[in-house]
Amino acid sequence: MLTFDRTLWTGRLVNYALEQLGIQPRIALELNSVEAIAQLVRQRFGVAIVPHLANAEWADQQLVVKALPGRPIMRGVGMLERENHGKKQVTEALCAWFTQQERQGGI
Repeated sequence: MLTFDRTLWTGRLVNYALEQLGIQPRIALELNSVEAIAQLVRQRFGVAIVPHLANAEWADQQLVVKALPGRPIMRGVGMLERENHGKKQVTEALCAWFTQQERQGGI
């Protein structure tokens, strides 16, 4: 199995998901790139658990996505900005959009 580097946040989430499922995989390689993992899976090197990326075109890349059993594991993201900058209107609009999407159940 290919997996994310377990010292990174995504790798820890994958490791947690495997623990919740009671799976102790034989790990062949740990990487820190979804693209690198996908390329190795495409080349028949192994299988991997990766985050579900909204913009990934897995089917176009000869890959199949299968949901893991059980409750989905979510990861939070945030926006980081300088305290003072000239793009406050842009960041405020982004925050408002994400808030609206969350309320509508779109995220």
